[in-house]
Amino acid sequence: MLPAPLGRTYKGEIAESKALARRAEAEVERWRRVVQAEVEVALREVEARKAELGLFEAERLQRAEGHLEALAQEMATGRVSIRDAVVLQQTLLEYLAAHIEARRALALGSVELARVAGLLPEGAQR
Repeated sequence: MLPAPLGRTYKGEIAESKALARRAEAEVERWRRVVQAEVEVALREVEARKAELGLFEAERLQRAEGHLEALAQEMATGRVSIRDAVVLQQTLLEYLAAHIEARRALALGSVELARVAGLLPEGAQR
């Protein structure tokens, strides 16, 4: 009778391959959780930016722009001094600048969401 097993059994290589497969599966799962967390954070950011932008009323923005135009006409005719106009313009311009910043933040947040979700075209990723 011959001793068993005869020849090479490859038990070590099989066990190593199974261990590597389990390690790869764990790594894939870890990356899936990382990406999912990034998408959730980016989505919450976009929702917050949309809510912030929603605070700016279209009618109020139009009135601010109208007031700036009227103020420019009043300055041109000399009914309002430049010093008074600067003081009056400051608040209106700050309001309009805040609106622009809110729109910019939403745009950046939307791009970040698309990036982490893998929705950007090939080559557009960082």
